[in-house]
Amino acid sequence: SDGIYTPRVDDVTPTYTYNVPPTIASITAAQLASSTDANFGKIKIDFALRDTDSTTNQVIPSFEWYDGSLWATLPINQLTDAAGVAFGSPIAVGTGTDTSYSAYWDATQYAGAVSGSAFAIRFTADDADTFSNTASLTSANFAIDTIAPSGTIAINSGASYASSTAVTLNLSATDTGSSVASMRFSDNDTDWSAWESYATSKAYTLATGEGLKTVYSQFRDARNNMSVSANANILIDTIAPVISLVINDNNAFANSITVTLTVTATDAGSGASQMRTSTDEGATWSTWSAFATTSSVTIPSVDGIQGVSAQVIDGSGLISETASDTITLDTQEPTGTLVINDGSAYATSTDVVLHLSATDNNSVTQMQFSGDGTTWTSAESYATTKAYALTAGDATKTVSVRYIDIAGNLSASIDASLYLDTSAPALTESSVVINGSSATVQAASANVTVTLADVTGSPVGELIIAQLSHDGVTWYAANADGTIGAQDAYGTSFSSTSTVAWDIVLGEKTETISVRIMDTLGHGPATDSNTVSYNSAPIVTVTAAQTRNGGHCVHYGIGNPSIVHRTLGRKNGA
Repeated sequence: SDGIYTPRVDDVTPTYTYNVPPTIASITAAQLASSTDANFGKIKIDFALRDTDSTTNQVIPSFEWYDGSLWATLPINQLTDAAGVAFGSPIAVGTGTDTSYSAYWDATQYAGAVSGSAFAIRFTADDADTFSNTASLTSANFAIDTIAPSGTIAINSGASYASSTAVTLNLSATDTGSSVASMRFSDNDTDWSAWESYATSKAYTLATGEGLKTVYSQFRDARNNMSVSANANILIDTIAPVISLVINDNNAFANSITVTLTVTATDAGSGASQMRTSTDEGATWSTWSAFATTSSVTIPSVDGIQGVSAQVIDGSGLISETASDTITLDTQEPTGTLVINDGSAYATSTDVVLHLSATDNNSVTQMQFSGDGTTWTSAESYATTKAYALTAGDATKTVSVRYIDIAGNLSASIDASLYLDTSAPALTESSVVINGSSATVQAASANVTVTLADVTGSPVGELIIAQLSHDGVTWYAANADGTIGAQDAYGTSFSSTSTVAWDIVLGEKTETISVRIMDTLGHGPATDSNTVSYNSAPIVTVTAAQTRNGGHCVHYGIGNPSIVHRTLGRKNGA
């Protein structure tokens, strides 16, 4: 009413606008699980709708996603069509029939690492008409897995070396959301092989050539989540080691069945790893053991030439050629003899000459000496004679020798003895025994006996040679058989049991009998004497004669010549 005129109902013609919201026929959402699909792993959202009274034939779409506890806006710019083109807005709709759409969402990129089965997508359509009517529809719950698997790779079960580029990859992968579905490989972490079904092992050919090789692997689950690359290394070594072998530092002989091997191995790749030996020209071998440059081996216990062979295996399993060496086993000790001073029983000096002789299966090369059987000289070259110094002091001396052969075998101790005599024998006054007495002797006869007593020497009781003299100037040999020998000579070996018959010079009332002795080694002389007195019976001569006057007389004399002379006569009958 305008205050003047009030219209009637029939004066008014009403107009109105009738607008209904769009109709969403369906919505589904799922994560694509086909690896052949270009959008593998993305969330595919399928929906269909119409708007029966649309004046523009368009709606404005919007989306939300649910993680099982909260709803969040899903920006439309995160969606693409099947070709990867951005999903546009608004979208066209029909009025009489449903229009179907598919949108793709890369949840891995935009939702982060999630996994579960209670996810949902809600689609809302705004008809963009006068009243902007909207309609919404939520999908059924579906599973999402955006967590990548993890995995490892090893080559030839983790071996460090390989002798061939044909290897086996050992693979292991796990996935928390779906399951590990496929894998791929690379030699450089850039150029990858095609995806193939996941397996725990794979035959693989490495790049050609010697040296360190690396293989990269990547794993993918059933929702196209890809692991980071894993890698493993192995060294390719196709060249066997080269070795050499010597026994006992290259000595020609051994005296023990246990010998020392020195093995040199050259391997530019994986290096020497193990070794084995043989003592029967490779017919049988020891078990493989850790490689060592020196080791002990027991050879057969038969004297003669013995051989040892060796092989080395490197880290990639390549076996060297066989290296061998020989050595002569000699376990027999040398034997020999020792003579001092050509076998003499005595020596007059500490400087003696040893005469040596030794034999051996091979050869005698050295010898060593001892004066006490305990302390030995250093080994010296073998010779058949040797100047040797005895220890000082008159006594029995024993010298020992041990011979050493070329194999180092040591003979038993070989001994020889003699007496060292550097002292002259000694006499005392009591040593000269005349007619059984060492005191001054009164002899009744010019023939006496001389015996030596208490003669001392070195050694005690040694044999001596003796001379006797009337005057200490002219000497005669005294023989052991009791006879007197030539002038100015020594007699045969004499002892304290030898007695010599000796004639006192006639006319002497006393005589000093001198004795001098030497030992049989030439020590001396030692001189001493004893005195003998000889008183012969008076010599009486008697003669009778007739005197001129007819008488008789007797002449007598004492001594020869007469030292007393008297004449006796008779006178006048008296």
